[in-house]
Amino acid sequence: MSAPAPERSPAASSGPATHPAAPGPRRDDPYYRWSLVIAIVFMVFLAFPLLGAAQADAAPLARGVTVAAIIAFAALYLWGYSERRPWWVLAGMLALMVATVPVLGVGACGLLPYVATHAALELPRPAHYAATAAAALTPLVVALVEPPAALFALIAAPVGGGMLAVRQMIHRGVELGEVETALAITAERERVARDVHDVLGHSLTAIVLKADLAERLVGRDDDRARDEISQVAALARQALSEARSTVVGLRSTDLADEVERARDLASSGEVTLTVHGDPQDVPPRHRPVAAWILREAVTNVSRHARASRVDVILAPDRLVVCDDGQGLTGEPSGSGSDGIRERAAAAGGTVVWEDNAPGTRLMVTLPTGAAA
Repeated sequence: MSAPAPERSPAASSGPATHPAAPGPRRDDPYYRWSLVIAIVFMVFLAFPLLGAAQADAAPLARGVTVAAIIAFAALYLWGYSERRPWWVLAGMLALMVATVPVLGVGACGLLPYVATHAALELPRPAHYAATAAAALTPLVVALVEPPAALFALIAAPVGGGMLAVRQMIHRGVELGEVETALAITAERERVARDVHDVLGHSLTAIVLKADLAERLVGRDDDRARDEISQVAALARQALSEARSTVVGLRSTDLADEVERARDLASSGEVTLTVHGDPQDVPPRHRPVAAWILREAVTNVSRHARASRVDVILAPDRLVVCDDGQGLTGEPSGSGSDGIRERAAAAGGTVVWEDNAPGTRLMVTLPTGAAA
């Protein structure tokens, strides 16, 4: 038998589901390659009507015409598999089948499984249901006049029903693939949004703090003010480069570098940052997520906490950030805290914010061991 080209689901198209209208064979479709092989193998069953026509008690010309009609029927069936005008193919198959009736008689019903297959797999939805049922049940109608024809229904009905099931499975598979693609696109958008937020949030906070510091230093320590302004320019260039890399998914984070950035950001806001432990204490598989979370946590402290001191603890199974700022007024929410939760969850970890009296304590627990 043959199989249809994958159909677009209603959710993926604005109009009614129809058979694809693009011309030409679907040679890039794996269903085309494998199903064409199956369809060719299935042609062996046409040997029975061919033998019946050749051995029929009829005039040689009639037998020859019948054999030619069966051969044309087979060729049209195969050609119809890649042809985008399935109704014309169906009409031609029916006409050729009828042409065999004078010689084959009831035996012409042996061609109906092929008609049912074409109807089930190639006709547009939902007309293919009615056409397949008609082809499969025709032997029962003929049996009202010629009872032996009922036997052909035992072949045509299962074949037609099976091909409808195959088409439905393919259709559902295509729908599932489209859903998976949509989910992948959504996940990628969320990744880009999260990474851009983390990159720009940190960099813009550092730029604001350094610009404010430079403004306060003008007239008091011009050399340091110029140094802070040059750092603002360097941070802006770095943020632009990181944002570009993030969009294409190329940016990686180094925990040791992020610790130094955190120190620099804290000092720009006149906050003392102390690190307990070493970046090398964190397992390599957890260092990227620890770096991202550290960046966001220190950025949040610099922007919102009004703290004078921050302590960072780096350990194999956890990352802790404590500050002596104004503390929590409820469960943190927003893009930054959501990003921390998502990154920790992706690494199999957990996140807890606690009141540090004064200030806030963020503890990220990360899994350890070979199964982590």
